Amino acid sequence: MKALCVDDEAILLNVLKKAVGDSPDIDEVVGFSSGKKALDWARENSFDIAFLDIQIGKMTGLDLAKELKEIYPTLPVVFCTGYGQYALDAFKVHAVGYLTKPIYAKDVQEQIDNIKQMTGYNKENEKRFRVQCFGNFECYVDDVPLEFKRKKSKEVLAYLIDRRGATVTSGQISAALWEDEMDEKKASNYLYQLLHHLKKILQDVGMEDVLLTLPNGYAINKELINCDYYRYLDNDPQVMNSFKGEYMYQYGWAEETLGSLLDYEDYLD
Repeated sequence: MKALCVDDEAILLNVLKKAVGDSPDIDEVVGFSSGKKALDWARENSFDIAFLDIQIGKMTGLDLAKELKEIYPTLPVVFCTGYGQYALDAFKVHAVGYLTKPIYAKDVQEQIDNIKQMTGYNKENEKRFRVQCFGNFECYVDDVPLEFKRKKSKEVLAYLIDRRGATVTSGQISAALWEDEMDEKKASNYLYQLLHHLKKILQDVGMEDVLLTLPNGYAINKELINCDYYRYLDNDPQVMNSFKGEYMYQYGWAEETLGSLLDYEDYLD
């Protein structure tokens, strides 16, 4: 899980981040002292849970929670505050938990355990989706190849995975896949059909959360993907010898990333 923590007091933010990061269920913690900066980040990045102080300046934690829920309707939100009188307001925005300061790791873990129970989250199963980028691009769910009736739907997914979780617009996807081969309106309609098809494929195998539809584009949740490309960049020793100079070989737009990988390999040498 990736967690978002927000508190306008630097010391308390660090305490909160430490308490959240101590959970074995949390892989990454991102912290902000500003609600606006946290919201700007949330619009461009995916995450799994939010721990919010209520008093964070002009934008309160309650306001921030409402905005975050607009982007991620099912996002679990836990409020962390020194003011017990806000509990009722917190639950009005469908918070799943409410902690009073000081925040301790054991209390955070209790909240996470409750969320796991409610959502059926299982850390051991979060990376059922395996992606091969070196050589030809292929996808597997529980080690069974994922079947695409439309090759272009597969290419859309490949492009999103190549972007490593960054949000990309419809125009960016169209420009990469078709360049100037079709007019903008036709490309937009075709892409809509491909994305609909892709969502259906992922939904059928229980991996619909891999694809994120955001207000300003699309992204993949890289935390759910076991990808040789990602692991290589993380210097995972199990995949360091798997790159043989080929990357998503069937797609011309992937040559830019291939060049970066070759430069990276030269750097490692």
